Amino acid sequence: CAKKMGDLYKMLQMYADAKEDEGGGDGRYPDAASGTPNDAFQIMVVGNFLKDPVQVKCPAGSGPTAKITPGADPKFDLTSNDKYVYYSWTNQGLSNEDEEADLPLSADRYDRSANSTQTKNNHKDGRNILWSTGKVKWYKIPSSGSNATLDDALTKLAS
Repeated sequence: CAKKMGDLYKMLQMYADAKEDEGGGDGRYPDAASGTPNDAFQIMVVGNFLKDPVQVKCPAGSGPTAKITPGADPKFDLTSNDKYVYYSWTNQGLSNEDEEADLPLSADRYDRSANSTQTKNNHKDGRNILWSTGKVKWYKIPSSGSNATLDDALTKLAS
């Protein structure tokens, strides 16, 4: 997952570096009004920065993958199923221009349903977190269950 998140960071940078009229963020990372990771990453699909649904699927995950529809625009839809995106997203309207900042962008995402196979046996004791500087680091996070959110993880890291 750490390598996959590093690749995701490169796509996020390309999106943020591209001008708005080129489908990019004009200095900002994706910011979806809904706040869901699926909607945020779909912005990158529409701008053609995220080109394959496998790019947002954890290598150890066993859940569904969005289907590519040849000739469609966009060619796949991450918003039609919450389980298509395996990473959380901060959705804070962050800029990529402050290189001094070290802010969390994304992390391994736990499926919130009890019967899920998406991440059932994956990342039970911690999370990979992708930071705005591009580093991906594993954090061991003790929690009461495997449904820890990104906010839970960051709160525990800060304490």
